[in-house]
Amino acid sequence: GEDAIRASGAAHLILRTAWLYSFVGKNFLRTILRLAQEREELRIVNDQRGSPTYAALLADATVNILPPLLRDKAQERGGTFHVACAGSATWYEFAKKILEIGGNTRTRIIPITTAEYPTPVRRPAYSVLSTAKFTKAFGITLPPWEQGLRQCMMAHGLAK
Repeated sequence: GEDAIRASGAAHLILRTAWLYSFVGKNFLRTILRLAQEREELRIVNDQRGSPTYAALLADATVNILPPLLRDKAQERGGTFHVACAGSATWYEFAKKILEIGGNTRTRIIPITTAEYPTPVRRPAYSVLSTAKFTKAFGITLPPWEQGLRQCMMAHGLAK
């Protein structure tokens, strides 16, 4: 899809993100919170690294870049950009932080390898996105992923 958009010659803006979560729909945050209520132990992959990104922060960044794009004509600042929270984590580190912020000291989280977690979906071991191009073009840097997670959980009364 991205290639077709670029090939069309039309002014465009493509935003790529990673490990997106919120309190809407199916995502890692909601799954971990649910499973932590049901189980005493969770086995979480610890050899895949990415950039957990709170959907509300991505939405805010998107809204903030629209006025300059419209003012400057999108051709001058369009293109493909990575937009994600700063820093990186493994799924295991992400899960540990979810439970820590939520005050769950009951559920144990056990780190495992990708090979120990059978799934038909193949995921890259390293999917951290560089957001330097986005920051340079628009002057916006999303906060560290831990801050975004705390903000998300506080917004829903789940931070302790």
